[in-house]
Amino acid sequence: EVHLSIPKETPDVPRIGLQFVLNQKFQNIQWYGRGPQENYSDRKTGAAVGIYQSSLDKFITPYVRPQENANRSDIRWIKFSSDDKQMISFEAAGAGTFSAGAWPYSQAKLENTSHDFEMVKDKQITVNIDCAQMGVGGDNSWGLPVNEPYLLKPGEYRYSFRISFPTIW
Repeated sequence: EVHLSIPKETPDVPRIGLQFVLNQKFQNIQWYGRGPQENYSDRKTGAAVGIYQSSLDKFITPYVRPQENANRSDIRWIKFSSDDKQMISFEAAGAGTFSAGAWPYSQAKLENTSHDFEMVKDKQITVNIDCAQMGVGGDNSWGLPVNEPYLLKPGEYRYSFRISFPTIW
């Protein structure tokens, strides 16, 4: 269970959650949530809730200018598996959901690289399991800010999930 208290004087934050690193062999992704395309709090109504699967390479969205990508909203569970039948699973506890994303590179590399062709894969996978993530904004122009209901304001945030290592049958 994660409980985070953001003080009143703190500016809005882009994401509230935890970040994990997985071995690069966990290239197969299956999830129960919104998809199959990336989606965010203000861009999810066109993404139906269902069970989807993808490879890591197809899960990400390679924008010309590297930036946040690959988020999926309203996740009940997400599983990462390898070709040798190993798996790690993240499952929402109770009736809650979370947002999840995965990249074949670090967040630092994503933030500090100027062009997509410069994005060299790491030897690990970065996984985000988030309580919340702000919207992307740009309703009619990509220069417009995120609308007020999709900002993450100071306050109390809670979510919970289980991590397990089930065997693939």
